[in-house]
Amino acid sequence: MSSLNLDPDFNTTGLPIFEAADGVCFSFPWEPLVAVSSFFQDLQSLPVPAGGSQGHSDSELVIPLPAATSQALKVAFHAINSVATGEPLGMTPPTDPQVLIDLITLVDAYDLDPVAVLKPISSCANILEDAGRRFALAALRQDEDEMESCSQHLLKTPEKQMSEWLNAILSAKAPAAHYRLSQLYKQREDKIHAFRSEATGAVTSLALSTRLSVTCPSSHWPSKKSMNWKLLYANAMEKGLMVSSLVICPPSRALPAICG
Repeated sequence: MSSLNLDPDFNTTGLPIFEAADGVCFSFPWEPLVAVSSFFQDLQSLPVPAGGSQGHSDSELVIPLPAATSQALKVAFHAINSVATGEPLGMTPPTDPQVLIDLITLVDAYDLDPVAVLKPISSCANILEDAGRRFALAALRQDEDEMESCSQHLLKTPEKQMSEWLNAILSAKAPAAHYRLSQLYKQREDKIHAFRSEATGAVTSLALSTRLSVTCPSSHWPSKKSMNWKLLYANAMEKGLMVSSLVICPPSRALPAICG
């Protein structure tokens, strides 16, 4: 019989053994699992079969989890252990978007509580410093307040669209959030373009009014300051100095902070 390929982080003897689709095994206690998953509650209640699992020794009972990759299962077990013990996540959160996509596949397949699995990951320092990752994890656990906060941070940057990392995760596992964020980026760019177009027209009008005022003075000609605020506003939005009026406030309120 073949020996087990145990992950070094989860190799304690005397615990149930779970096997990922790629053959890596993890020993993990029932209690934290049944607390966050009805699937594992039901699984634990089943009678234990006599003998071992196919391909392993008679003393080993291995529970296959064919919908779980080893990388995703490792993240899930670390997160569930963090919830159970109150300790920080015992690993660095994965940077590969595919691992997070596989993690959500695992969560769905085995009816795991997404908050229990994702919240410990969201609390890690390298995640807290990245609004894009925070948005992705908030979208996956359907935390609307956190999504709103993160979207404002994202729209304050000069980036014109979401990162490839964020796009990959949202398009695969949170299409509604992907659409909403894409629309916010598009609306911001449309606003910037509109303000630039109006500013260009204002500059042309200003040049004409300056020439006309020489021969036909009038107190009604627009001033340079009043005509150029749209250009200042567009520049500020594009450089990430402020969020589009779609998100925070109309130009009339935002401008004094820029124009002085």
